[in-house]
Amino acid sequence: MTKARTKGAKREAKRRGRPPKEGVVREPSGRVSRNPEATIERKDKAMKPAIEARCRQAGMDPDVIRRTLGKAAADKVLAAAADYVRQPWAGCIAGRRIAGEDDVAELWQVISAIRATRRAYLTAINAPADYGATASLPVSTDTLTGDAAIDVSKRTVDLRSEEERAHDARRRWCDLLNAMQAPSKDERGFQGLIMAVVINDAEVAGPLPHALRHIAKRMGWEFGKAS
Repeated sequence: MTKARTKGAKREAKRRGRPPKEGVVREPSGRVSRNPEATIERKDKAMKPAIEARCRQAGMDPDVIRRTLGKAAADKVLAAAADYVRQPWAGCIAGRRIAGEDDVAELWQVISAIRATRRAYLTAINAPADYGATASLPVSTDTLTGDAAIDVSKRTVDLRSEEERAHDARRRWCDLLNAMQAPSKDERGFQGLIMAVVINDAEVAGPLPHALRHIAKRMGWEFGKAS
């Protein structure tokens, strides 16, 4: 027997509408594709320039590979390389520095949280982006700046005033700076490394994965493993 719903529950269900279909190919507009194969082919064609650019960043020039191996063999090599460069962390120096780590998905979320915290701080103090490269750096869409990562389905409307949000952004940035301090007397702090590699997207030597794990622990950030 179906349980009777209250009027409020019925109104809420009507407001939400039908749940979206899962496991289907969609057009750029969001509609379910009537020709999935053609849609996938168009998406792959549109992504090809970006994928080849990322291959060059990783030291795999598609033109050189084609000239060296021939088209058939090169296509196989580039197809395998595409699986790597499609990952969100392959688009910046910090992401490529963590690509070989077992916990790469969690480290990428830490990087994204640091960038989002920095941007929120600059907005709070009405300052322009201090590093031009920061504006184009990839950031995880699943990241929320806060005491911990929050699932997208649990996001709520921020009812705080603008002053309260600005105060919170400044506080979080100060907390992050404190978290970048050296974990022991025998080690150096991580602020220079994080500001250079994560924020400015510059190639600077240093134990980036170790620094990110230390910062995440100090900040209380906990991220679930990617499925």
